[in-house]
Amino acid sequence: MSEVRIGLIGCGGMGTELGRNVGKVGPPASVVAACDILEDRRCALATELGATPIASADKLLAREDVDAVIVAVPNYLHSPIAVAAAKAGKHVYSEKPMALFVEDCTAMIDACKAAGVKLMVGHVLRYIGAFRLAADHVRKGDIGEPGAIAITRIGTLNYGGAAAEWRNKDETSGGYIFEVHVHELDYMRSVMGEPEEVYSSAAKFVPRSAGDFEDIQSVTAWFEKGRIAQLLAGNSSPSGMYNAYIQGSEGEIVFNGWSGITLRRFDEEAREISAPENAPNPVAEELGDFVTSIVTDCEPAVPGEEGRRSVAYARAAVMSGRERRPVRISELLP
Repeated sequence: MSEVRIGLIGCGGMGTELGRNVGKVGPPASVVAACDILEDRRCALATELGATPIASADKLLAREDVDAVIVAVPNYLHSPIAVAAAKAGKHVYSEKPMALFVEDCTAMIDACKAAGVKLMVGHVLRYIGAFRLAADHVRKGDIGEPGAIAITRIGTLNYGGAAAEWRNKDETSGGYIFEVHVHELDYMRSVMGEPEEVYSSAAKFVPRSAGDFEDIQSVTAWFEKGRIAQLLAGNSSPSGMYNAYIQGSEGEIVFNGWSGITLRRFDEEAREISAPENAPNPVAEELGDFVTSIVTDCEPAVPGEEGRRSVAYARAAVMSGRERRPVRISELLP
């Protein structure tokens, strides 16, 4: 295969970002078809990318010149479109969250396995500067055995325009835990291993937050090997805050924004470490990994099983906050 031909399904903000970054890293790839229910969006992006605008996912999936698809539609539609794509013999890249329920993730995994196509989930936080640096140093043992991670990500996030129609509804977006904070939950898994039990406190108390779901949530998780994690999440802050910290048996990592970390071991001086200035765009890099998995017939960097576990973590957080009880991940996974 000289070039992987990709069909883009969804030309909104994230779909546009994904489409623009196809083929910038990794084996040759290009967007040959762009689909969106809004004519102006699909036509504008198709013109920019040199692709054919298509009005429906079904028509795009019927094309023989499409080898793989990027699914960048509203969250609740990820699973049915990914399953249809697999049945049409197309490799699948699904934007996060993989789906809103574990059962829908399983349907995606099963369909792709049955069709013999690749399935990758877009958890881009694993590729971003400080987050990648921290994970690399944890894996190298530079702070000893990881024991705890804490992330705060709060802001004022009210969606407008076409996005508001689905992002402000729990049944279509999954709320902020799925639409935004599954990024942090997935990253915690990539560093700490697998969560076993989740306890969450959640509330909605800011009148100006538009969604019909909680606007502040505190999520505590107990991981394998006795590790712990804490996430403070939501859209209840007028000023906003994003920071992260990892504690290990031999030291700590403090995040310095998006591009750098401070690593300090006990009885040693702190080290400031920055991501390379020439590092590739994280979105381009994850798409390059997806294309590589197709060309080389290897497992994607973030396969469906990984995406499903992050969805289980997110679903456990939502359930715990609403039911006011700890939720075992084993309750949710097959």
